[in-house]
Amino acid sequence: MKKWVVTDPETLRTLCIKNRWFTNGSNEQYDKMFALNADENYALKDLALVIWMCSDDIPYSDIYSDLDDANDDYLMEIALAQPAEGERAADEIYCGYYD
Repeated sequence: MKKWVVTDPETLRTLCIKNRWFTNGSNEQYDKMFALNADENYALKDLALVIWMCSDDIPYSDIYSDLDDANDDYLMEIALAQPAEGERAADEIYCGYYD
């Protein structure tokens, strides 16, 4: 079971607007949904369930699938932003030759 931040807040907000998710939730519930997204103790399925419960006529499976895709993209962005293990040290050695 995946347990980590699902996606960044802006992407989650964009998905909600674009897909007409969370149209039946209050502002307080909307804030709690974002807090749930940022809490690593909950799984993607939990966030999908909250969104589904506060949405009109949107299948849970569609919400889950879209969040899963967003999560894959988010994790890939994080992975690409981090240098590979040992890459930084090799780069520092290489650059040290030309200082």
